[in-house]
Amino acid sequence: MPNRPNWRSIKMHRPYSVDEAARTLGVHKATVRRWLKKWKVPIFDDQKPVLIRGEDLKSLGNQMKKPSSPCRVDQAYCLKCRKPTKAAYGEWEIADATGTAANMRMLCGTCTTIVYKRVAWRDLITLSKTVRVSARQNLRHLIEMQEPCLNVHYLKGA
Repeated sequence: MPNRPNWRSIKMHRPYSVDEAARTLGVHKATVRRWLKKWKVPIFDDQKPVLIRGEDLKSLGNQMKKPSSPCRVDQAYCLKCRKPTKAAYGEWEIADATGTAANMRMLCGTCTTIVYKRVAWRDLITLSKTVRVSARQNLRHLIEMQEPCLNVHYLKGA
C-alpha cells in the first residue's frame, strides 16, 4: 500500500462504505475509521454498512493537508530541514543567470546544506538589500593571470 492516500480517486457524488473508502484511498480500514472518529466526519450509520458521502471524504482530505508555507524573497526551501530557511551568514551566490532570472544558491542556516532557488531579476534587487549577493568566481586560465603559479611538477631535478 502507498504511504499517502490518493484523495483524487474519491468521487464526490458517490457514497462509500469504510471498506470501499479504504480500498479507494489505498489505506487500511482501521485508518479510515480512526479518521472518521478524529475529524468527526458525518456518516450514515442507520444501516449496514456504514456509508460516508464522497463529498465529506473529499473535505476530510482537504482538512488533513498541511498548510503550505511559501518562502519569502530572502528564504529558500531546504529539502533536508523541510522548511523555508534563511541563508547562513546572510550570503547568496548567483550560480547561473538568464535573461529573466538568476539561479541562486546558499547554505541553509540550520543544517548548512546547499540550497538552490530561482529568483527573478526584479526580486534580486529586493534580495540584495537584505543579504549579501555575490557572483560566482570564474576560474581563470594560467595564461590570463598576471603572476602565474610557478609550481612545475613534471620537471625532475629543476
